[in-house]
Amino acid sequence: MSKTEKSKISKTRQGLPVLESHKVTLRILSIERPQMSNTNYPHIDTIAHIAISTKEIWERLYSKKNQIKFLAINESRHFFSGSLDYELFTDEMTNDTIIACMTKDLYLREDVFNIKLSQDESYVRVEHDDPNIPKASQLITKIFDITRGLPTKFYVIQGEILATPEKKINDKGGNPIFRTVIGDDTGEIYVEESNSTYMQDIKRGDHVRVIGARRKGVHLLLSEYGSIVVI
Repeated sequence: MSKTEKSKISKTRQGLPVLESHKVTLRILSIERPQMSNTNYPHIDTIAHIAISTKEIWERLYSKKNQIKFLAINESRHFFSGSLDYELFTDEMTNDTIIACMTKDLYLREDVFNIKLSQDESYVRVEHDDPNIPKASQLITKIFDITRGLPTKFYVIQGEILATPEKKINDKGGNPIFRTVIGDDTGEIYVEESNSTYMQDIKRGDHVRVIGARRKGVHLLLSEYGSIVVI
């Protein structure tokens, strides 16, 4: 999306849906993952999980919740936080995948685009890799720069888990908030996550990439569109 298009939206429709259909090409930085466990599938054992396609898992888990959250970026390094109807999801849609989308549901709030891809009013397809659209590994911010207040809406950081994640408090909705400490060669910072979707799988000493964290005071809070990847 060009600077002219962004300016038009920001001046005339900030916080409101864009009425025209817009085609955008994005790189997925983070996409919501299914929770695979015997709690979700009491009649399926671990071996059987291997034979189930990702698409089938999404269909079972998202029969009631039919939108998948994701974080993406375009060639101009504008962030897009969005949702995707699970009917449009394919196994190819993983971190770093390039997708071409067309939708009317496009918003601009605080310099971050919000995009909704629905089965009825949008289309999305996986494209070949585009080197002009940055990968998460090219968006890494050093912790020292975060603590100095470098302005950005979403952060990508990379470092070592210095403390085993532990429950801190419950948020206003009653969801547990988990906290850990991540360090790189420039400093350390607290990172928090609601519900421990990702922190439950990491431990002290792991090297991780945190994608889509927002600054909250002197620490980072993983956004609902973000993820933590062990590298």
